[in-house]
Amino acid sequence: MKCTDCKGHENEYGINCVPFSGNPNADVYFLGEMAGKDEAYQCSKTGKPFHFIGKAGRILNELLGLAGLERNDVAIANAHRCYKKGNADPTPKELEKCF
Repeated sequence: MKCTDCKGHENEYGINCVPFSGNPNADVYFLGEMAGKDEAYQCSKTGKPFHFIGKAGRILNELLGLAGLERNDVAIANAHRCYKKGNADPTPKELEKCF
């Protein structure tokens, strides 16, 4: 079942309510704003959630390494779980619907 509580579900990649990725029992949890175009594209192709890939992912991986952590040690999710065309900022109302 797809969420239709906001217009976020009407996106070109069909990305709808992407769950978190990583360790479900993590002590460290990262919360991003929303899936970017690269994450949405990868998710649409594989059906799996992707968070922080590309340049942002490389930076996150480097910072995790400095902290002695790896991706499988943490959980990552987005406040707005759909993709909005052009990476437009989610509105407060849209964010509220995701919670």
